[in-house]
Amino acid sequence: MNAMNSRPFAFVRTPLPPEQLKLQVEAMRWLLDLPAPVRPLKLSRQYARIVNRLAQLWSEESSCRRYLDSLMLDERGGRQGFQLEIVMELGNLLNYYDELHPVRSAPVWEWGGNTLGH
Repeated sequence: MNAMNSRPFAFVRTPLPPEQLKLQVEAMRWLLDLPAPVRPLKLSRQYARIVNRLAQLWSEESSCRRYLDSLMLDERGGRQGFQLEIVMELGNLLNYYDELHPVRSAPVWEWGGNTLGH
C-alpha cells in the first residue's frame, strides 16, 4: 500500500511531465498529414501523450507497430481500457499503418525448420 493513501502501488501512476499533457507541434503536424478518415481526433484530445508518442514512432516501423499493438491489447492485465470511440480510432489507424507497411512473411523456401521429416 502507498503510505500517502490506501491504494496499492500498482494503481499509482507517476505524474506525467507537463509537456506530455498537451499535444506537441510534431504531433499536430503528424495528425494533419494523416488522411482525414484515420485521424485519431478523440484520442488526441483525451490522450495527448499517446498521440505525441505515435508521432515520434510513426517512421520507425517495428517500434510503431509494437506500440500500436500494445495500445490495442492488454498485456499487463486488469486495465480499464479505452472508450469504444478511441478503440475504433486506434483500429482505423492500425489498419492504415498496415496498408503503409504490410507485414511481409518470408517465402516458403526461406522457412527454417524440418519440413516433411527431411
